[in-house]
Amino acid sequence: MFFRRTTLIAVLVILAITLSVFSIKNKEQPITTQSTQTDAKFLGVWINYIEFAHMIEDKNEEQYQEHISGVLKSIKDMGFNTVVLHIRSHCDAFYRSNIFPYSSLLKSVPTFDPLEIFLEIAHEFNLSVHGWINPYRVAKAGTNITYLSEKNPARSLYNEGCVSMLDSGMYFIPSETKVQKLIIDGVREIIKTYPIDGIHFDDYFYPTTSESFDKTSYENYKKSAGQNAQSLGEFRRSSVNSLLFSVYRTIKLHNENILFGVSPSADIEKNYSTLYADASHWINGGYVDYICPQLYFGFEYPKEKFRFHNLLTEWEKLCNNKVNTVIGLAAYKSGEMDAESDEWIKNNDILSRQSRLVLENKDFFGICVYNYSTLISAKEEQEKLSKIICRTP
Repeated sequence: MFFRRTTLIAVLVILAITLSVFSIKNKEQPITTQSTQTDAKFLGVWINYIEFAHMIEDKNEEQYQEHISGVLKSIKDMGFNTVVLHIRSHCDAFYRSNIFPYSSLLKSVPTFDPLEIFLEIAHEFNLSVHGWINPYRVAKAGTNITYLSEKNPARSLYNEGCVSMLDSGMYFIPSETKVQKLIIDGVREIIKTYPIDGIHFDDYFYPTTSESFDKTSYENYKKSAGQNAQSLGEFRRSSVNSLLFSVYRTIKLHNENILFGVSPSADIEKNYSTLYADASHWINGGYVDYICPQLYFGFEYPKEKFRFHNLLTEWEKLCNNKVNTVIGLAAYKSGEMDAESDEWIKNNDILSRQSRLVLENKDFFGICVYNYSTLISAKEEQEKLSKIICRTP
């Protein structure tokens, strides 16, 4: 199979030792998905929330269908088989939900369901779609809680001490039980309502190392845990682990064919110590169907540690064939300076060279390119990349 799955026994064992703070429903009646997952490699492209908003805005249903058909045809023609679509970037959504309001990026509420139509057309093109979610981001920087829609669940959770304000934006506190339940319920709603092929989280976990971010939550935890209390770092990593495993279990109890993947940043140590994202734990614990590290660097990056070859080797060792590993590539750097390197300006074959290294290595299961719009505009990079992926089985 394209993705190896953890057995139900292993899942239950992990659940017993995981910091899970709420119960999940018994096995639900699965919906029938139109998953196109096969023995083929994962060949994906990300469409972010800003791109998706532009695809929806100021269009009636017929215009939207026509536009999405063009987008998906171009993705198919380039040789991709998977779209990672940003359906909830903050605490609002690009689909019809009983939990979240429509995205604040949309000037008006669509008269059609953007996700329903996107999935229908994508499956006609034999493309899989993974719904990309940022679980902890509530709103962008400078947003006052009163500016949020009255239907936004963050408003009530803010009053209950579950939301923290930072200069970089507004965020849920990951350790809070009600936050975890909201995220789980949101995922459950998607997989029950739509024939989605996967759920995908990226690298937005803890937004700061500051102790003040979740001080009350941590102090309450220490009071209940007593002498057995974890350090702040351990507490935060456990909170993220709890959520990820509960999301995984919720998905698999509903429909084991729906995949769950996480896309952490390239820096393993930063993930662990700064974002409190313990990728090694997820890999070894059976928390995900695939992991997609964002190796958004060239071959000549000034810091040797972050050169593509070195990052690829590091992640290959970490994953060690224990999880399906998809490598994230950066189309958005094409034609741009990268730190002090002009590699992406001088060369137009970086993505194709990187993809060849990944796709010819049996220890990797594919690539995912960020993002659609920049890939389309980087014509020469795109054409060279397409030649590689179009001949990938």
